[in-house]
Amino acid sequence: MFILAPACCFSYVCGLGAIISGIVYDESDKPVEYASVRLSSEDSKYIKGGVSTEKGVYFIDGLENGKYIISFSCVGYESRSIPFEISNDNNLNLNVNLKTTHTSLDEVVVTGDRFIRTADGLKIYPDKQQKKHSGSGFDLINNLMIPGVSVDVAKGSVRAFGGSVAIYIDGMKSDYREMQQLRPEDVESVQYMEAPTGKYAGDNASINIILKKRTSGGYVSIDALQRLGYLNGDYNLAARYYNKNTQYTLYGGIDYNKINGNRLDKQETILFPLEPIDRNYATAGSRMSNNNQYAQFRIRNKNDRRTLRATFNFLRNATPEDFTSYMLTYSGNTIGNRRVDASQNTVTRNYQYNLGLSGNFKLNHNQMIDASANATASRNHYDYCYTENNEAAISNTLENLYNFQGNINYIKNFNNSNSLTIKLFEFFNVSSADYRGTNSSWQHLWTSETILFAEYARQLWGIASLRLTPGMSAQVYRQHGHDRVSKFGPRAQIVFTLKPARNQFIQLNGFYGNSYPELSYMNGATQQVDMIQQKKGNPDLKQAKLTTAMGVYGIGFKRLPSGNASV
Repeated sequence: MFILAPACCFSYVCGLGAIISGIVYDESDKPVEYASVRLSSEDSKYIKGGVSTEKGVYFIDGLENGKYIISFSCVGYESRSIPFEISNDNNLNLNVNLKTTHTSLDEVVVTGDRFIRTADGLKIYPDKQQKKHSGSGFDLINNLMIPGVSVDVAKGSVRAFGGSVAIYIDGMKSDYREMQQLRPEDVESVQYMEAPTGKYAGDNASINIILKKRTSGGYVSIDALQRLGYLNGDYNLAARYYNKNTQYTLYGGIDYNKINGNRLDKQETILFPLEPIDRNYATAGSRMSNNNQYAQFRIRNKNDRRTLRATFNFLRNATPEDFTSYMLTYSGNTIGNRRVDASQNTVTRNYQYNLGLSGNFKLNHNQMIDASANATASRNHYDYCYTENNEAAISNTLENLYNFQGNINYIKNFNNSNSLTIKLFEFFNVSSADYRGTNSSWQHLWTSETILFAEYARQLWGIASLRLTPGMSAQVYRQHGHDRVSKFGPRAQIVFTLKPARNQFIQLNGFYGNSYPELSYMNGATQQVDMIQQKKGNPDLKQAKLTTAMGVYGIGFKRLPSGNASV
């Protein structure tokens, strides 16, 4: 498919006439993004137009033989017009340099399409109504209605192409709280990349939210939500202060809820080797309460050459009670029918501390380095008690998790809009769990995985791109009481994207990789769930290979028909 698709695309384009394409540069040969390109006839009659991509690439197709004038303009640069001629249906490659203008503008209002197709996705300019009806970053992404992107605002989940979407703010990885507290009025534009390249290489899909530039002032915002009918509240404080190139941000909040009277009536069949047993649950009563507290402090310093960021997070989560009582009915050929009283109660207390450092460094106009390091320490308590008549299954678990993640990326952009990215990742985890109660044991696992891959992204014919990402994974882990395990394996991804028209794209995607061992799956502990069920880990669990193949077709409409419609 990857061999035939480009050939078919080329035939299709040739049928549309000749193409003029090239790259718009500034005086220092740096690509000018989103420059306006206008094509007119010799007598200055407008024919068609477009915009350059983030890498300065432009193309206009469907040209017949004749003489034309092509004009380039962009805010901050002097406009430039160049005459040219198409003969014998030959394509023309024309690169252009724009001179910087020093005219001062108090305010610039740009009107036009909100969705602009770029080399690897879309550039979106939110309108006033979309910002007005958004209370968070997740609300805004949802209101943008990006084709193929689904947003669960309540959970803070963004997905596309069957996987999660990585969220960035001004090119720096974002988290749930930062998105939740983001003010939509601060957003200038949104970049959506369905085929991420460069610093975003390796993501299933990426969204980069670009904020308006500020060098002074700040704000404090408080939001509160209190539900009536049952006890549930969510209170948050956000403060941000700008001092020249440095930005200080503080988030904090608490949420809690208490719910009584939930019902969960269900039926299940347990397949034992000799015969199945049916079990029906009828809820007699329930009560649940939990609360969360969080705090985050962030410092970011940015100039034209580099961006530095430091983040500290604290999170506490507690569920003092999650109790449910049931009336159980068992039925089977051997046990007959019998009814028993049962109950279960779960109590949890979790603490998490995180420190993150990251930086982005521009070596020159076409090279940069990204680096980040994150260290997390967690301490979790889980208490579980299940009773059935006079019998009980009890589990008390204390879990300690230590995690370190580091990565460094080198990105080089070439003048022909191709790019090379080299990424090195390190994931190191230490997990220990002390299980007490009906079945007592102690489990310990440390894991290390190093991933190195290179990605080469190439533009094809001005309407297509190809990404090749070969790599290697080196995985080492050891569980207490077992030998150390070392695994090496290849990782690879290939993505071919075709844009036959400005509002359409076709993407073919293939991926091959491996899974990552976790203590929750690989432990040798036994935990009693109820009187007839146990949960067991598998310390001999083998590494799984992951393979994905996917094809996507997308089309955008400027305007939908009015009136009633059905699909």
